Amino acid sequence: MLRSYRARTVYDVEAPYLARAVPLMERAVAGLVEVMITHGPASGSVSAFAGRGNNGADTLFAAAALASRRRVVKAVLAFDPQAPDLGVTGEALAAATRAGVEIVDGGDDAAVAGALKARVWVDGLTGLGVDPPLRGKVGAIVAQLCAVRDDREDRVVFAVDLPSGIDVDTGRVPTPVLRADHTVTFGGYKPAQLSPPGAYACGQVHLIDIGIGEGFARQSVAINRVEASDIGRWWPVPGVEDHKYTRGVLGMVTGSNDYPGAALLSAHGALATGVGMLRYLGDVGEVYRSYPEVVTQPGRVQAYVVGSGITGQDSHSAPALADALDEAMTQSLPVVVDAGGLEWVRPGEIGGHKTSYRVVLTPHAGELAHILNRCGHVVTRNEIEDDPLTWLEVAHRVTGATVVLKGNITLIASQDRVFSQADGTPWMATAGTGDVLAGIMGTMLAGWQAHPRSAWPSLGHVVAAAVGLHGLAGRRASRGGPISAGQIANWVPRVIADVLGR
Repeated sequence: MLRSYRARTVYDVEAPYLARAVPLMERAVAGLVEVMITHGPASGSVSAFAGRGNNGADTLFAAAALASRRRVVKAVLAFDPQAPDLGVTGEALAAATRAGVEIVDGGDDAAVAGALKARVWVDGLTGLGVDPPLRGKVGAIVAQLCAVRDDREDRVVFAVDLPSGIDVDTGRVPTPVLRADHTVTFGGYKPAQLSPPGAYACGQVHLIDIGIGEGFARQSVAINRVEASDIGRWWPVPGVEDHKYTRGVLGMVTGSNDYPGAALLSAHGALATGVGMLRYLGDVGEVYRSYPEVVTQPGRVQAYVVGSGITGQDSHSAPALADALDEAMTQSLPVVVDAGGLEWVRPGEIGGHKTSYRVVLTPHAGELAHILNRCGHVVTRNEIEDDPLTWLEVAHRVTGATVVLKGNITLIASQDRVFSQADGTPWMATAGTGDVLAGIMGTMLAGWQAHPRSAWPSLGHVVAAAVGLHGLAGRRASRGGPISAGQIANWVPRVIADVLGR
């Protein structure tokens, strides 16, 4: 599982190692140079953009190493090289100068324009402590870089720790940011590398082990990411003594006369994931005809999925949805609340019942804006997309539920844990994929409820794994091209077998 840590945590972890003179910077620079050699072009000039601080020092030491390999290197400085007390940045500047790096004043527009012609750029202008938006010389340099970022198809951009101007703890991007092809980070992941919109500017993230991993063991994790290997390790493989009730029974109230496809897709997702029994309690008859294994009578249920394809004005489905919520809340069953079911959410309650983390809300940004406005927080869809991590945590707090903010990177908040999943492909942005996800998630939660002492660490881990499985199936179905929601469901069994090594 990937774990990310806030800037303050990183500083606290590094401090005792630095006090013992452990060569953290030397290890970081070696890793940075190795990534650049492995993933950058074998020839061509390099321009390193360095600010004052540790990341600037990393950048200048890396520039020196590249110059020693007979690469033509320029270093554009966003600080005064004559300033007193430059510390390690001054040492790095001296090393770069000795290695033959051409030093460029970042305030000289003409000189900077010359540096922009390089085939490789290294962004080391800011560190973890920057408080965006960018200002002064650093802001001016980043603006110049952004203006010509894509004028050469063969240019490769490397960011040191994080592209300059991104808020490290939230992923907010309040000013233009130089989009990287590769981000090289040290010791541990940072929240902005896992949270949009900042994560979209990072490109491929490379974590360099600088020998401080043990220091993070007792630290608070900002954002977790469940990986395929985790899903395979936790997945409840049925044994010879299992039966449909031990594998989990899922109740489902989805679809309507207006949106019958939502019922079919949510059922397809649930069945493809291996539900022990699916009780479909909606009123879309096509579900019975398409899936004869579906049970249509009420009875024992261990989790519910409600709301997909149901509008708030749907008088036919509303009573069944209300009954499902009543049973789920009174029996403390997990319930996935999607689409039309989200209209039943009020501050701290749903359908007149107090919520808990077992209520899993699955909005996209627009739906989350409606929920938050009903809960007294005036916010627009655009504002949520600009700062999704902050608004996700607000929604988790005011609703009391587990909240799944769907997107190309999906964020989940549950029991004061935050997860980020980026397993899918943008081709999954098509109608019905959320219905399939609801079915997958419902099956997995029914199985978790059936085996409360299973290998799953928490409900939040189950939900994040469901999002991850959905994304992996979408990627396999796509193979780089368009897909439909039903094709994603078709691939779920194969992906489960793959993560289990079968």
